Amino acid sequence: MANIESNIKSKLIDRIKSIQDMDVLDELNRLLEVDVDDTVYIVSKEQRDEISTAKFQLNNHQGIPNDQVNSEIEKWLSK
Repeated sequence: MANIESNIKSKLIDRIKSIQDMDVLDELNRLLEVDVDDTVYIVSKEQRDEISTAKFQLNNHQGIPNDQVNSEIEKWLSK
């Protein structure tokens, strides 16, 4: 795992060194400054069951497409 991690880091560093666009570099810098939230959430059995159901639905393509969700939200907000 450490070798894979090192390889990915090396590729990222090489890629970043090759970027000439200041806007891209600024955006990368902004993304890297985001604090990683290491919070551990304690969930109830009911919440774990809901999460399991949602994962099952996603894995079986039972979700709603993002465009459809956005459209429904826009309709709801415009009421």
